[in-house]
Amino acid sequence: MGEKGIGRLAVSRLGQQMWMFTKTKDTLWNLLYINWNIFENPDLFIQDVEIPVCYHVDERDFAERMKDLIYIQKKNLEIALWKSDKYAQQRKIIKTQIEEADIDLELVYDFCDIIGKTKNQGTVLFVFHLEDDWEQYLDSGIDVTQDMIARKNRIRLNSFLSNFGLNEKNFKSEIYLNNEPIELSANFNDDDYEIYDLKIEGTVEKGIFCGELKARNANEKFWMNVTEFCEREYP
Repeated sequence: MGEKGIGRLAVSRLGQQMWMFTKTKDTLWNLLYINWNIFENPDLFIQDVEIPVCYHVDERDFAERMKDLIYIQKKNLEIALWKSDKYAQQRKIIKTQIEEADIDLELVYDFCDIIGKTKNQGTVLFVFHLEDDWEQYLDSGIDVTQDMIARKNRIRLNSFLSNFGLNEKNFKSEIYLNNEPIELSANFNDDDYEIYDLKIEGTVEKGIFCGELKARNANEKFWMNVTEFCEREYP
């Protein structure tokens, strides 16, 4: 989910529960199950919550490992702080949500198979108990110029996408709602990229950026000094 927490904030805004299946090339799968409401108890410290995660999982073991993660999540509600009358209703809601967290394995396999047959690396997120009525907001019959809430939420989903041809080869994202693909546009293309004064193009490999930074109106001497420094320090 990254290191800065931006992805965690974004996905928690979409829905109250999430399954994540992720892998890199030549590795097995890592699984994560989150119920964000677990963290809404102000009397808890982060160390009071056991994060349901497991590493290096073969697809054939998904069913068993998912049961293990659901068990860990249920166990989080068994500490004394959750059993007080103050949190009885909230605990009941979360327990019900956890019982509904057993997603369709065939669906999981379908998406993981797509990753396995392409670059053999990627991430699948299943977000449920959604915070918004996405079926309504994504209805093609809605005029987003009149419905500002629908417009705002479509823009939020558009931020997952990129129309750059180069990025599409290296990083592809797809969004499904109720098992149906959602067609969205990032409203940004290669021509738009050319009008910006500052442009960065490249890849990050093992924490090191490799590529080019172009600044149309920058001081030429300054950038010559920057280039010489980078070539000297990072040959």
